[in-house]
Amino acid sequence: MRIFRAYYKPRHGPSYSHKGTGAGDIPVNEKIPGGISGNKKNGQRTITSDQADRQVPGFFRAGRELLWTQLFFYLRSDIGITGGGGKVTMKKEIVVGVTGASGAVYARRLLEVLCKDAKVHIIVSDVAAKIAAHEGVSFEGFRAEYHPNDKLFASIASGSHKLDGMVVIPCSSKTLAAIANGYADNLIARTADVCLKEHRKCILVTREMPLSRIHLKNMLAAEEAGATIMPASPGFYHKPKKIDDLVDMVVARVLDHLEIEHTLSQRWSGSDA
Repeated sequence: MRIFRAYYKPRHGPSYSHKGTGAGDIPVNEKIPGGISGNKKNGQRTITSDQADRQVPGFFRAGRELLWTQLFFYLRSDIGITGGGGKVTMKKEIVVGVTGASGAVYARRLLEVLCKDAKVHIIVSDVAAKIAAHEGVSFEGFRAEYHPNDKLFASIASGSHKLDGMVVIPCSSKTLAAIANGYADNLIARTADVCLKEHRKCILVTREMPLSRIHLKNMLAAEEAGATIMPASPGFYHKPKKIDDLVDMVVARVLDHLEIEHTLSQRWSGSDA
């Protein structure tokens, strides 16, 4: 606001400047247009900081207050620096549902990436927890909000709660059927149902083979409702050397569809073969 103070001039009378000389700006009896007293120093009239502030038009002062309000909101909000190039973006909020199919390692790896730079909600079904324990995978210790699968009163069960998307990984055939047919009898199915009706991202990482006609029909129904069907089917063109490379290949594609930057796998850049 110093700019406005330095350059704003009264409509009538001579120009005045604000020197900011502190104690030297003691008002004297000399009157300055506008009813403000000031002193004359080095042949130039000066006014105090408060006096200058009163000469700033009201809409300038209102703009200054709005600027401070916006700065306060920025410092207290979830806005942060994400992605590259120092771009300021809102922190993404993602729900990860883990259901009763083999492949808990996919969910674990996705959570390792998401929880670094996003607000994450985790829902693990009872069967998924048992399968994960059998496969030696744990979902404990993440910087995330955990929800029981039977807690249908959770915030994420409502469309009024803003989300950027949901990933069901791995997605069992039972959960696929529930989502495809709108049977929201638990929190995972309900949150997916909310994402579909609110036109938000809903990614289903199916993990089943071979597929029956029922599975295929349910996949088609879910896709037609707005879901993205993404079977856990890693590629091999990046020449994986260990299982982790195959897991990263699948998780990388999920992150791509969530529009989250990553460096998990090498992108295809063409071949001369």
